Amino acid sequence: SKCFIETQQLSCITCHNPHLTVKETPVAQFNAPCQSCHNNGNDCTETIAARNLKQDNCSGCHIPKSGSIDIPHVSISDHKIQIPGKDAMKEDGQFVRLIALTDSNASPVTMAKGYLKYFEAFTHQPIMLDSAWMWLQKVKIKDEPYYKASIHYHYLNGNFKQIIADASKLNAMKIPDAWTYYRIGESYFTMKDFPNAIVYFKKAVEVLPYNLDFNLKLGSAYFRVNNFSDAQKVFAFIINENPKYEKAWMNLGAVYLQNGKYQEAEFALINAIQLDPDYLQARLTLVDLYIKTRQKQKAKDELKYLLAFYPEDIYVKQMQQSVNSL
Repeated sequence: SKCFIETQQLSCITCHNPHLTVKETPVAQFNAPCQSCHNNGNDCTETIAARNLKQDNCSGCHIPKSGSIDIPHVSISDHKIQIPGKDAMKEDGQFVRLIALTDSNASPVTMAKGYLKYFEAFTHQPIMLDSAWMWLQKVKIKDEPYYKASIHYHYLNGNFKQIIADASKLNAMKIPDAWTYYRIGESYFTMKDFPNAIVYFKKAVEVLPYNLDFNLKLGSAYFRVNNFSDAQKVFAFIINENPKYEKAWMNLGAVYLQNGKYQEAEFALINAIQLDPDYLQARLTLVDLYIKTRQKQKAKDELKYLLAFYPEDIYVKQMQQSVNSL
């Protein structure tokens, strides 16, 4: 990008603190390098309304996410500073294939895993998944490594029924890793088989107890089977570990709302919105709380934001009707 070339000094630590995760790093730290050069208020060509919505989040707009990866709720950036909406630059070359530099005779499973990882981290070109599948079909002995790679492949392809079928074959083998447990759990969750999703999310959390994204999915599964007690414990644990995890605050607020603890629910939902002002689900849930407690003015105040930025959203329209009928 022009920014990278002209500064001649951008590096990883220009934006990232190596001792903090991305979630723990304040947005201002990511925006500071941008604003050190672009310090004129007129440099940004976006509308004032859009800038206010994102609170002038330069990096969030000009270094967009490259798409969802396998980590739940987390996307990576391709780190190309750009103006959204402009045509992508012409590619310098065409991808040919991957080679294993550490093993000239890498197994088909190893090669398949390489393509799967490349697909996750760098590109979402279907050819990567096609290549992974080609290597998986070369496997003669379908053992634990094969089924783990197969589950990974089908997870990225969204073939959740096949994952569940593969999971039954893995059960008689060596204990899989936490990510395999998570992918199986996510498959059951997507198929709305929440009891089995809980089984596998719990296994994933047992292996990696401080993976908060795994915990969030476990808590969400508890919520879907109306086990609000365990859901509350999980969401509270997440917040204790990372008070800036907005989805945990949102889900905790939903639990409190279900239990009729309206003050606690309001506190949790407001925290979620403060952490992410554009969190639509949190704002909708807060309006729902105000409707349930017949706080018409608060509901109308919160609805103003939703009508300004989401006027066509079907749920916003439904909320508006409910507020008007109070």
